[in-house]
Amino acid sequence: MLFDSHTHLQFAGYDDDRDAVIARTKEAGVSMVNVGTDVTSSVFALELAKQYNFEGMYATLGFHPTNIERRHDVQEKKEEYYEEFNKEQFLNLAKDDGFLMIGECGLDYFHIKDEALRNVEKKIFLDQFEAAVTCKKPLMIHCRPDKDDDAYNDLYQLLKSDFHSLLATSGIVHFFVGSNETAKKFLDLGFYLSFGGAITFKKAEDHKERVRYAPLDRIVLETDAPYVTPEPHRGKRNEPMYVRHVAEVIANIKGVSFREVEEQTFKNTKTVLGI
Repeated sequence: MLFDSHTHLQFAGYDDDRDAVIARTKEAGVSMVNVGTDVTSSVFALELAKQYNFEGMYATLGFHPTNIERRHDVQEKKEEYYEEFNKEQFLNLAKDDGFLMIGECGLDYFHIKDEALRNVEKKIFLDQFEAAVTCKKPLMIHCRPDKDDDAYNDLYQLLKSDFHSLLATSGIVHFFVGSNETAKKFLDLGFYLSFGGAITFKKAEDHKERVRYAPLDRIVLETDAPYVTPEPHRGKRNEPMYVRHVAEVIANIKGVSFREVEEQTFKNTKTVLGI
Protein backbone atom coordinates (compact mmCIF):
# COMPACT_ATOMS: atom_id res chain seq x y z
CA MET A 1 0.00 0.00 0.00
CA LEU A 2 1.11 3.54 -0.82
CA PHE A 3 -0.11 6.72 0.85
CA ASP A 4 -0.37 10.06 -0.93
CA SER A 5 -0.23 12.43 2.04
CA HIS A 6 -1.11 15.55 0.06
CA THR A 7 -3.43 15.77 -2.94
CA HIS A 8 -6.42 17.84 -4.11
CA LEU A 9 -9.00 15.70 -5.89
CA GLN A 10 -11.67 18.19 -4.83
CA PHE A 11 -10.19 20.82 -7.18
CA ALA A 12 -11.96 21.89 -10.33
CA GLY A 13 -9.42 20.15 -12.54
CA TYR A 14 -11.09 16.82 -11.69
CA ASP A 15 -14.69 17.87 -12.22
CA ASP A 16 -14.98 16.00 -15.51
CA ASP A 17 -13.56 12.64 -14.39
CA ARG A 18 -13.28 12.59 -10.60
CA ASP A 19 -15.04 9.22 -10.29
CA ALA A 20 -12.61 7.61 -12.73
CA VAL A 21 -9.57 9.09 -10.97
CA ILE A 22 -10.76 7.83 -7.59
CA ALA A 23 -11.48 4.39 -9.08
CA ARG A 24 -7.94 4.25 -10.49
CA THR A 25 -6.52 5.31 -7.14
CA LYS A 26 -8.40 2.57 -5.31
CA GLU A 27 -7.38 -0.04 -7.87
CA ALA A 28 -3.73 1.01 -7.50
CA GLY A 29 -3.96 0.48 -3.73
CA VAL A 30 -3.18 4.11 -2.90
CA SER A 31 -4.64 5.87 0.12
CA MET A 32 -4.87 9.66 0.02
CA VAL A 33 -5.34 12.85 2.01
CA ASN A 34 -7.33 15.52 0.15
CA VAL A 35 -5.97 18.77 1.50
CA GLY A 36 -8.17 21.82 1.91
CA THR A 37 -6.97 25.27 0.83
CA ASP A 38 -9.99 27.23 2.06
CA VAL A 39 -13.29 26.41 3.74
CA THR A 40 -15.04 25.58 0.45
CA SER A 41 -12.41 23.13 -0.76
CA SER A 42 -12.00 21.64 2.72
CA VAL A 43 -15.71 20.92 3.10
CA PHE A 44 -15.78 19.42 -0.40
CA ALA A 45 -12.82 17.19 0.53
CA LEU A 46 -14.74 15.97 3.57
CA GLU A 47 -17.85 15.36 1.47
CA LEU A 48 -15.77 13.23 -0.92
CA ALA A 49 -14.41 11.20 1.98
CA LYS A 50 -17.96 10.51 3.13
CA GLN A 51 -19.37 9.92 -0.35
CA TYR A 52 -17.04 7.23 -1.64
CA ASN A 53 -16.85 3.77 -0.15
CA PHE A 54 -13.12 4.10 0.26
CA GLU A 55 -11.48 3.72 3.66
CA GLY A 56 -8.26 5.22 2.30
CA MET A 57 -9.62 8.71 1.62
CA TYR A 58 -9.22 11.46 4.22
CA ALA A 59 -9.66 15.23 4.45
CA THR A 60 -8.01 18.26 6.02
CA LEU A 61 -9.30 21.70 6.92
CA GLY A 62 -7.05 24.55 5.86
CA PHE A 63 -6.68 28.09 4.61
CA HIS A 64 -3.77 28.47 2.19
CA PRO A 65 -1.55 31.50 2.90
CA THR A 66 -1.78 32.84 -0.66
CA ASN A 67 -5.55 33.21 -0.27
CA ILE A 68 -4.94 36.61 1.28
CA GLU A 69 -3.90 37.91 -2.14
CA ARG A 70 -5.22 35.59 -4.81
CA ARG A 71 -7.61 32.75 -5.50
CA HIS A 72 -6.08 29.31 -4.88
CA ASP A 73 -7.72 26.98 -7.37
CA VAL A 74 -6.59 24.94 -10.32
CA GLN A 75 -6.68 25.41 -14.10
CA GLU A 76 -8.78 28.60 -14.03
CA LYS A 77 -11.77 26.35 -14.58
CA LYS A 78 -14.19 28.01 -12.17
CA GLU A 79 -15.27 31.59 -11.72
CA GLU A 80 -13.11 33.84 -9.59
CA TYR A 81 -13.91 33.82 -5.91
CA TYR A 82 -12.36 34.98 -2.67
CA GLU A 83 -12.88 33.75 0.87
CA GLU A 84 -12.11 35.84 3.92
CA PHE A 85 -10.64 33.90 6.83
CA ASN A 86 -13.17 33.62 9.65
CA LYS A 87 -11.53 32.40 12.85
CA GLU A 88 -14.76 31.45 14.65
CA GLN A 89 -16.10 29.55 11.65
CA PHE A 90 -12.77 27.79 11.18
CA LEU A 91 -12.56 26.65 14.80
CA ASN A 92 -16.10 25.30 14.71
CA LEU A 93 -15.31 23.29 11.58
CA ALA A 94 -12.02 22.08 13.03
CA LYS A 95 -13.94 20.22 15.73
CA ASP A 96 -15.42 17.88 13.10
CA ASP A 97 -13.78 14.47 13.53
CA GLY A 98 -13.80 14.05 9.75
CA PHE A 99 -10.97 16.56 9.42
CA LEU A 100 -7.84 14.69 10.51
CA MET A 101 -5.40 17.57 10.09
CA ILE A 102 -5.36 21.37 10.06
CA GLY A 103 -3.93 22.89 6.88
CA GLU A 104 -2.57 23.46 4.48
CA CYS A 105 -1.52 26.52 6.38
CA GLY A 106 1.70 28.42 6.79
CA LEU A 107 3.76 31.13 5.09
CA ASP A 108 4.38 31.76 1.41
CA TYR A 109 7.01 34.42 0.77
CA PHE A 110 7.51 33.38 -2.85
CA HIS A 111 4.12 34.77 -3.84
CA ILE A 112 3.54 37.23 -0.99
CA LYS A 113 6.20 39.98 -1.12
CA ASP A 114 4.54 42.79 0.82
CA GLU A 115 5.61 42.92 4.47
CA ALA A 116 2.15 43.95 5.68
CA LEU A 117 0.58 40.99 3.88
CA ARG A 118 3.21 38.67 5.33
CA ASN A 119 2.11 39.81 8.78
CA VAL A 120 -1.46 38.88 7.80
CA GLU A 121 -0.18 35.45 6.77
CA LYS A 122 1.40 35.02 10.18
CA LYS A 123 -1.78 36.00 12.00
CA ILE A 124 -3.93 33.58 9.98
CA PHE A 125 -1.39 30.81 10.48
CA LEU A 126 -1.41 31.36 14.25
CA ASP A 127 -5.22 31.20 14.25
CA GLN A 128 -5.04 27.82 12.49
CA PHE A 129 -2.25 26.72 14.81
CA GLU A 130 -4.55 27.56 17.72
CA ALA A 131 -7.33 25.48 16.16
CA ALA A 132 -4.94 22.54 15.78
CA VAL A 133 -3.89 22.78 19.42
CA THR A 134 -7.48 23.18 20.63
CA CYS A 135 -8.68 20.18 18.62
CA LYS A 136 -5.49 18.14 19.17
CA LYS A 137 -4.89 17.69 15.45
CA PRO A 138 -1.61 17.71 13.53
CA LEU A 139 -0.68 20.45 11.08
CA MET A 140 -0.28 20.26 7.31
CA ILE A 141 2.30 22.98 6.68
CA HIS A 142 2.73 24.93 3.45
CA CYS A 143 5.94 26.95 3.52
CA ARG A 144 7.59 28.48 0.46
CA PRO A 145 10.60 30.76 0.89
CA ASP A 146 11.52 33.70 -1.31
CA LYS A 147 15.24 33.73 -0.57
CA ASP A 148 17.34 31.32 1.43
CA ASP A 149 15.06 29.82 4.09
CA ASP A 150 13.33 33.06 5.12
CA ALA A 151 9.76 31.73 5.34
CA TYR A 152 10.92 28.53 7.10
CA ASN A 153 12.85 30.54 9.67
CA ASP A 154 9.84 32.73 10.49
CA LEU A 155 7.48 29.76 10.61
CA TYR A 156 9.85 27.88 12.90
CA GLN A 157 9.86 30.78 15.34
CA LEU A 158 6.05 30.93 15.31
CA LEU A 159 5.83 27.20 16.03
CA LYS A 160 8.53 27.19 18.66
CA SER A 161 6.99 30.10 20.56
CA ASP A 162 4.10 27.90 21.72
CA PHE A 163 5.27 24.46 20.77
CA HIS A 164 4.62 22.95 24.19
CA SER A 165 0.94 22.99 23.28
CA LEU A 166 1.31 20.64 20.34
CA LEU A 167 1.10 16.89 20.37
CA ALA A 168 4.34 14.90 20.06
CA THR A 169 3.42 14.09 16.48
CA SER A 170 3.09 17.58 15.15
CA GLY A 171 2.38 17.18 11.45
CA ILE A 172 3.86 17.37 7.98
CA VAL A 173 5.96 20.01 6.28
CA HIS A 174 4.58 19.58 2.79
CA PHE A 175 6.83 19.81 -0.32
CA PHE A 176 9.92 20.53 1.76
CA VAL A 177 12.54 22.61 -0.09
CA GLY A 178 14.63 23.99 2.76
CA SER A 179 18.25 23.36 3.68
CA ASN A 180 19.42 20.37 5.70
CA GLU A 181 19.89 22.70 8.66
CA THR A 182 16.27 23.81 8.39
CA ALA A 183 15.13 20.21 7.95
CA LYS A 184 16.80 19.33 11.26
CA LYS A 185 14.94 22.12 13.04
CA PHE A 186 11.55 20.81 11.94
CA LEU A 187 12.51 17.16 12.48
CA ASP A 188 13.59 18.07 16.03
CA LEU A 189 10.14 19.60 16.60
CA GLY A 190 8.56 16.29 15.61
CA PHE A 191 7.49 17.08 12.06
CA TYR A 192 7.64 14.75 9.08
CA LEU A 193 8.86 15.97 5.68
CA SER A 194 6.97 15.18 2.48
CA PHE A 195 8.46 14.84 -0.99
CA GLY A 196 6.69 14.67 -4.33
CA GLY A 197 7.12 14.73 -8.07
CA ALA A 198 9.94 17.30 -8.08
CA ILE A 199 12.42 14.66 -6.88
CA THR A 200 11.81 12.64 -10.08
CA PHE A 201 12.93 15.44 -12.40
CA LYS A 202 16.25 15.10 -14.22
CA LYS A 203 17.62 18.37 -12.84
CA ALA A 204 16.58 17.83 -9.25
CA GLU A 205 19.78 17.30 -7.32
CA ASP A 206 18.83 19.80 -4.61
CA HIS A 207 15.56 17.96 -4.01
CA LYS A 208 17.34 14.61 -3.93
CA GLU A 209 19.87 15.91 -1.41
CA ARG A 210 17.01 16.71 0.96
CA VAL A 211 15.75 13.14 0.59
CA ARG A 212 19.23 11.81 1.35
CA TYR A 213 19.36 13.85 4.54
CA ALA A 214 15.92 13.04 5.94
CA PRO A 215 15.63 9.69 7.77
CA LEU A 216 13.19 7.30 6.10
CA ASP A 217 11.13 7.00 9.27
CA ARG A 218 10.36 10.73 9.03
CA ILE A 219 9.47 10.89 5.33
CA VAL A 220 5.98 10.79 3.79
CA LEU A 221 5.06 10.71 0.11
CA GLU A 222 2.90 13.20 -1.76
CA THR A 223 1.79 14.16 -5.25
CA ASP A 224 0.27 17.62 -4.64
CA ALA A 225 -1.98 16.59 -7.53
CA PRO A 226 -3.00 18.10 -9.87
CA TYR A 227 0.35 19.91 -9.68
CA VAL A 228 4.01 18.77 -9.96
CA THR A 229 3.43 15.68 -12.08
CA PRO A 230 6.36 13.25 -11.78
CA GLU A 231 8.36 11.67 -14.55
CA PRO A 232 7.39 9.86 -16.75
CA HIS A 233 4.03 11.70 -16.84
CA ARG A 234 5.41 15.24 -16.61
CA GLY A 235 3.37 17.71 -18.65
CA LYS A 236 0.09 15.96 -17.85
CA ARG A 237 -2.30 16.41 -14.95
CA ASN A 238 -1.08 14.68 -11.82
CA GLU A 239 -2.99 11.93 -9.98
CA PRO A 240 -2.54 10.19 -6.60
CA MET A 241 -1.61 6.88 -8.24
CA TYR A 242 1.55 8.54 -9.59
CA VAL A 243 2.93 8.63 -6.05
CA ARG A 244 4.50 5.28 -6.94
CA HIS A 245 7.11 7.10 -9.03
CA VAL A 246 8.06 9.21 -6.01
CA ALA A 247 8.51 6.09 -3.89
CA GLU A 248 10.67 4.49 -6.57
CA VAL A 249 13.04 7.47 -6.66
CA ILE A 250 13.29 7.60 -2.87
CA ALA A 251 14.17 3.91 -2.81
CA ASN A 252 16.90 4.55 -5.36
CA ILE A 253 18.28 7.55 -3.44
CA LYS A 254 18.25 5.68 -0.12
CA GLY A 255 19.59 2.45 -1.59
CA VAL A 256 16.73 0.41 -0.16
CA SER A 257 13.95 -1.67 -1.68
CA PHE A 258 10.72 -0.18 -2.99
CA ARG A 259 8.86 -2.34 -0.49
CA GLU A 260 10.75 -0.81 2.42
CA VAL A 261 9.88 2.72 1.27
CA GLU A 262 6.28 1.69 0.68
CA GLU A 263 5.84 0.13 4.10
CA GLN A 264 7.71 2.77 6.10
CA THR A 265 6.07 5.81 4.48
CA PHE A 266 2.64 4.21 4.80
CA LYS A 267 3.32 3.66 8.50
CA ASN A 268 4.62 7.21 8.88
CA THR A 269 1.51 8.75 7.33
CA LYS A 270 -0.81 6.68 9.50
CA THR A 271 1.15 7.79 12.55
CA VAL A 272 0.76 11.46 11.65
CA LEU A 273 -2.95 11.08 10.95
CA GLY A 274 -3.54 9.07 14.10
CA ILE A 275 -5.27 6.21 12.30
